[in-house]
Amino acid sequence: GCGFGGARWTCPANSANGITITRSIAFFDGDGVVQEDYDALTTDMIDIEMTLDANVTRGPWTAETFRTRHLEITGLEGDEETRTVDGEGAEEISRTREGAGNSPNRSYELEGTFTIDDVVMPVVSGNEDHWPLSGTVTRIYTVTRTGEDPVTRTVIIEFDGTATPPATVNGEPFEIDLNDRDARRP
Repeated sequence: GCGFGGARWTCPANSANGITITRSIAFFDGDGVVQEDYDALTTDMIDIEMTLDANVTRGPWTAETFRTRHLEITGLEGDEETRTVDGEGAEEISRTREGAGNSPNRSYELEGTFTIDDVVMPVVSGNEDHWPLSGTVTRIYTVTRTGEDPVTRTVIIEFDGTATPPATVNGEPFEIDLNDRDARRP
């Protein structure tokens, strides 16, 4: 159902269960010229834009989420060994739990941004290592809980080709393991 509008493929909104996702994509050759279709030999960059808008209630919980993403994947032209990802995005999340009986209502709001800067991904097959070789991801979040002061966290991951790249949270070292999807203080 996606249509090409002269520069981008734009897909109709996909909605289900209170969640609506919109997206569009554009293909470019090595000279930056728009292509109507992806071509494994000549497409050098894919530009992706996505928006998620959700309003969901389940039991005593209500959540509203709004996210935007803009990604560029380059280095695709020909028989590539790596691809580079750059991008940015933002999100706003609000969650509320209605208290029952004498329990108080609880809520929090989260605002965040992320930046992906020159994250180089290897093109691999089978069981080869597939962790980003270099580049940085930065996420900044501010969370405000009911009756509390806002708390801001800045998370920076500097990829190095391993499953355990260096990371910091508000400048303090943090251990992450991409294999186990685990993060902890050292």
